[in-house]
Amino acid sequence: MSAAATAIAAIIYIPKAELSLYLGACLAYCAARGYFVAGTVTDSMEDARRDAQHLGAAVIVVARRDHALPRVEVIAESHDQAPDTSRKEDARRRRPRRI
Repeated sequence: MSAAATAIAAIIYIPKAELSLYLGACLAYCAARGYFVAGTVTDSMEDARRDAQHLGAAVIVVARRDHALPRVEVIAESHDQAPDTSRKEDARRRRPRRI
C-alpha cells in the first residue's frame, strides 16, 4: 500500500490572488502533518468543499482564517453547547442566585 493510500487526504484552498504568497507554507504544513495533498483549489471555498467530497479528502487547508469563510461551528463536539430551551422555568420557582 502506498503512503498516499494510508495518509489523510487534504485539499489546499488559497484564493487565486494569494496563491504565490501561501502555497509553499500550505504545502509545508501538509507535509509536516503527513497529509497527502489531493489537490489545490483557487476559485472558491465551495469548490474546495466539493472537490474534497469528490476526492475523499478529510481536510481542507487554508492559509488564513478569513479564507475559510463562512465559518463552520460544530456544536456536538463543543463543551459550550446551546442551552436547552425546551423547558421554560418560571422565575419565581427557580432557586435564587446567591452572590
